[in-house]
Amino acid sequence: MRINPFIKRWTIANVIGSCLAYLFVALTSSLIPALFADKWTQMFLLMIISPFVLIIGSYILGKAQWWGLKELIPNIKTWGCATSLGYSAGGAIGFGIFYFNQGSAFVALIAIILTGAFIGMVQTCVLPNKFKKSFLWIPTQSLLLALSFIEIFYFIRIANFYHIYINGILTFFILLIFVTAVYGLLSGLVLRSLVRT
Repeated sequence: MRINPFIKRWTIANVIGSCLAYLFVALTSSLIPALFADKWTQMFLLMIISPFVLIIGSYILGKAQWWGLKELIPNIKTWGCATSLGYSAGGAIGFGIFYFNQGSAFVALIAIILTGAFIGMVQTCVLPNKFKKSFLWIPTQSLLLALSFIEIFYFIRIANFYHIYINGILTFFILLIFVTAVYGLLSGLVLRSLVRT
C-alpha cells in the first residue's frame, strides 16, 4: 500500500514537531530546578515562564506542521502563529477547567476536547478558500486530540496492569511518536479530503 506523499510528509512533520516541542518544553522547564534550589522560587518562576514556554513550544510544532502543509497549500505562512495562538488559548482554558474541577480523567478529556476546538478554530481562520469545508477542521482537532489522550490513558493502564516500567524517557518518546503518528495520519487524511479537487 502506497501512502499519499502529503500524508506521509504531514505525519513526519507532526512527529518531528511534537518531539522538538517536547524537548524544548522539557529542557526549559528543567533549567529552573537546576538553577534554583528553593522550591517556592522554582514554583514562582515556572508559573511565570510556563505561558511563554507553551507559546514557543506550540510554535515549534506549528512550524513543523507548516513544513508538511506547504506542499498542499503553498501560501499558508501563518500556520505556526495560528497553532501557537490556538494551543495557548485552548491550553489555558483547558488547564483552567481541569485544575478547578479536581482533575479527573473525564474532566481532562473535556478540557482536551475544548483545547482541540480552540486550536481548530484558529487554524481554520488561516486555511485558504481552497478548502471546501474548512470548518470541519474544528471537530477534527477536538476528536484527534481526545483520541491521543485516550491512547495515552490506555497505554498507561495496560502498562500498569502488566507491570511494565513506563517512567523512562525512551518509553515516553516511543509513546509520543506513536500517538503523533496516528494523529498525523488521521489529520492528514482529513486535510487531504477537505481540499477542493
